[in-house]
Amino acid sequence: MNNPSDGVLTLHLGLPKTASTWLQKSVFPAMGGIDYLGHMSWKSIRIPPRNRKTRLDKIFRMHPRVWDKFGDFIFRELIDGRSSFERGSVLISEEKIILPRFFAESATAEDGLDFLLAEHLERLRIHAQKAGFDYLRLLVLVRRQDHWLASRYAQSSAFRADGSQNDFESAVKYLIGKGFDLHGFRLQYDRLYRILSEVVGAGGVTFLPYEEVRYDRERFLESLSSGVGGRLTSLPIDEDTMHHSNVRSKSNTSWQLRKRSRKVRVPKLIRPIFGGKRRLDLSRPSEANQIVLSETLSNQIREAYYESNQKLAALINRDLKGLGYY
Repeated sequence: MNNPSDGVLTLHLGLPKTASTWLQKSVFPAMGGIDYLGHMSWKSIRIPPRNRKTRLDKIFRMHPRVWDKFGDFIFRELIDGRSSFERGSVLISEEKIILPRFFAESATAEDGLDFLLAEHLERLRIHAQKAGFDYLRLLVLVRRQDHWLASRYAQSSAFRADGSQNDFESAVKYLIGKGFDLHGFRLQYDRLYRILSEVVGAGGVTFLPYEEVRYDRERFLESLSSGVGGRLTSLPIDEDTMHHSNVRSKSNTSWQLRKRSRKVRVPKLIRPIFGGKRRLDLSRPSEANQIVLSETLSNQIREAYYESNQKLAALINRDLKGLGYY
């Protein structure tokens, strides 16, 4: 347990689709005892020598040597150029750092490699210590894999060539079948917990099941406050947070698909025909309006991650079976 007078940098690094927006907009800013520096997805970080702008999650997809070359610049941008902080807790949030890039997102061969994530975090820890922080702590929210996959697919559906029920089921069956060792393993939460623990120690990692927001708010609040070193007497819960999984959820088993996104560049010579527009939006609704997570597919997904979730339950002392993980 860290001493209250210690300087602690806490990084909330995922997962998306676990009430991240609610945490970033309503919960973290309301916490006392911490300096919340905001949501890093909206922050451009400049990297020398050309001051190229990028985001923190994209830096974590580069080779870790980027920290060896430009770590001082990156960290200074990350903490708003401040040279020092008062003793206490500082929190930053970027939920896409550990995003499994399954569906429409562009991926690289290095995505998901354990040692790269660990090396990035180790270098971040070193630069945090150079800046005066005694400890780096990590906060992760996880979610039942069957619900997470359905929610993420719905979010990515605008960029799928054939966003539909059949496409959803085919993509998921590949992930938990032939593609498990290449892609699907990235939702093995016990594996992720061990990677993070190797960098900061088990005491520096807080893993919280997203479902506790709805079913055990008191325990969630206590664990969250302890994990980030902040104070919050109650959770700012609204009805939407309590009764819906996320903005695309229609029920516990169905999710709304997004409008298919397609924009094309208009050649300069013919722009006057289109009112001077540089790009035309040819987006259109998907042929299907929603996807449904069937009981059969749900069971297949939970079976694929059964052993991993059992191990995680023991590691974080949570009744994940009672929350439907297995």
